[in-house]
Amino acid sequence: MIILLYFIFLFNSDIEYITYLKYCDSSLTKQNVKQAIYELEIQYPEIVYAQAIWESGHFKSSICLKGNNLFGMKYPRRRHTLAIGTYKGHARYRTWIESIIDYKIWQGKKMIKGDYIKYLRKRGYNHNKKYGNKFR
Repeated sequence: MIILLYFIFLFNSDIEYITYLKYCDSSLTKQNVKQAIYELEIQYPEIVYAQAIWESGHFKSSICLKGNNLFGMKYPRRRHTLAIGTYKGHARYRTWIESIIDYKIWQGKKMIKGDYIKYLRKRGYNHNKKYGNKFR
C-alpha cells in the first residue's frame, strides 16, 4: 500500500499512473514508445516521437539503454521529476516509460501554441539552430 501511494504521489494524473503500470515491464520498442506518447496525451506527439528516436540513436545509445533516458534530458534543478539520478551527465530513470512521463512533466500543463521546434529552442532544449529540422 505504501508503494502504491508513493507512485500516485509521483504522477500528476491518473493517465500517467495507468500508462506507467501498463508499460513499466514492457520492452523498449518503437511501437511501445509511440503508443505511450499518444496515451499520455503529450503535445506534438509526432515531433516528440521523432525526438526520442533522434536523441536515443534509435534506442541504442548508452544513455538510453543504461539510463533509460529517451530524450537526452538533463537532471532538472527546479521542477518535479521522475529521474532517480544521473548517468553520463543526463537524467537516469528506472524504466523508459518514466522518461516519457518526465518529458510530459517538462512540457507542463499549458497548451503549447505555434511552432513546437521554436518552442524547444526557446526553452533551451537544444542550442543548435538546426535542431528539429528533421522532425517536421
